[in-house]
Amino acid sequence: MALMRATAHAAHGPYTQDPAIFVITVEGEKIVDLLEMVDTVMIETQCFGKKLSAA
Repeated sequence: MALMRATAHAAHGPYTQDPAIFVITVEGEKIVDLLEMVDTVMIETQCFGKKLSAA
């Protein structure tokens, strides 16, 4: 498992993913599977301009 922090300038404001979590499966010397867990609400808001709202 790996923890990552990403910061960028997105179309609708600054974008920070802290933390993003990667679960990596390795066989021999090769990565055979990668599972990435991120804050999808942050991606929707900062990259695509969508707002989370209570319905």
